[in-house]
Amino acid sequence: MLDSTLECLDDFGSDCQLIIVDSLGSLLTNDQDDKSVSDKHYGGSSGIITLWQTKMQPKFINDRPDGSLLETTILGINQVRAQIGGPIPGATRPAAGSKAWEHAQLTSVEFKQGEPLYEDSRHTVLSGRVVKWTIKKGKAGTRDGAKGEFNWYHFPEHDPVFWKDIQYGPQYGADKFTDLVDVAKSLGVLEVGGSWRTFKDENGKIILRAQGDEGVVEKVVNDPELEAHLRNQCMRKSNLTIRYK
Repeated sequence: MLDSTLECLDDFGSDCQLIIVDSLGSLLTNDQDDKSVSDKHYGGSSGIITLWQTKMQPKFINDRPDGSLLETTILGINQVRAQIGGPIPGATRPAAGSKAWEHAQLTSVEFKQGEPLYEDSRHTVLSGRVVKWTIKKGKAGTRDGAKGEFNWYHFPEHDPVFWKDIQYGPQYGADKFTDLVDVAKSLGVLEVGGSWRTFKDENGKIILRAQGDEGVVEKVVNDPELEAHLRNQCMRKSNLTIRYK
């Protein structure tokens, strides 16, 4: 599996913009597989991850034959466990095997389950959860300790992994629309005047005016072009550039 990610970097280069490796801590070496659970083993999957990183890093550092640099993002996903008896209450540590991953990663983000979200005021029907995130480690300009949260709403009736015909909206999955409105307000892209929200284009022309955050969310949900315009303005205001191929 890890060899295939290296092949993607060689064969597809920057056309492969995102590679996700899930459950790093559950990698099992042939040596571990041959032993019983009572046998001792050393290194295990940490050695595999270390070697993978050693082969992967030069592909990002060195120029490619055409003089370009890789623009691929690699995400490694792993579970964390409570650090029992540690000096810091509530501290966590990565699941087995992924400690080696820490030495190469630019950013480490930890997600935790937050408060429940309910459909009704009597709190009888659970509709989702608040997801809290923390940047545990940051390099190359990323700030350590930054925190935030977003709402995650359950998919109805079916597991989202197997149900392909779901109609996505702000009530299912991550609520990207409310999050976008919050970011736009914080950056001044969305002007706030009392209960009214106003969004202007680069020439100062008003292209959206709605009452309250909920009013803006409703318009953004039903207008993908407006959503893209608002998101691009936020990116530009944050000095971020995203190229879509």
